Amino acid sequence: ISVYGSYFSSFSNNEIFQNGYNGISLRDNSSSIMLSDNDVYGNAMYGLNLDGSDTNVIRNNDLHDNQNGIVMVRSGDNVLEFNKVHNNRFGLSMEFVENVVVSGGDVHNNTDHGVQLKGSHRSKLWGNKIRDNGGDGVHVSGSENVVVYQNMISNNGEYGVQLLDLSRQNLLMYNTIRHNDGGAYVYEGDTNLFFSNIFTDNRNFNVRD
Repeated sequence: ISVYGSYFSSFSNNEIFQNGYNGISLRDNSSSIMLSDNDVYGNAMYGLNLDGSDTNVIRNNDLHDNQNGIVMVRSGDNVLEFNKVHNNRFGLSMEFVENVVVSGGDVHNNTDHGVQLKGSHRSKLWGNKIRDNGGDGVHVSGSENVVVYQNMISNNGEYGVQLLDLSRQNLLMYNTIRHNDGGAYVYEGDTNLFFSNIFTDNRNFNVRD
């Protein structure tokens, strides 16, 4: 499914699999699109790619066994809720996005990072399970004013949460971060706030900066 410069459309209850490129693409200012209850798997590139597309809702989809699960670039005001993203390379990668909300998802068993934000601002990860990924659970680079709130971040192969490349003014609160290789690692970041998180049974350390 490829949507270019379109508005007010809905795609629901589809099985989208084994395509030579992306499963679903929203590009060129596509907005007010609803994607719900789709099973997206086995695609050669991305299960879902949003590029330059705002104010879309991505709800209750299962994206698995693609090269990458969800890749969002230069997009804003999108809502992703109750999606399962698993057994891809990257689970959810967001670059240069603003005002994106990711909630109620289950991001697991991806071979690299579970959730990655790069050069992104004023976005929220809330109430997700981010577990059993090969890289970091949450990887934040060069980003500001990101809120990571009430997530269960566990059993990831590298850090539960990593902030780097001058990430600043980010808030992490009420998360449970456990059984990762390291709990939380901050490198070249400042004015980040960790508040009322639970760190337990991380293998090498709980918090390091």
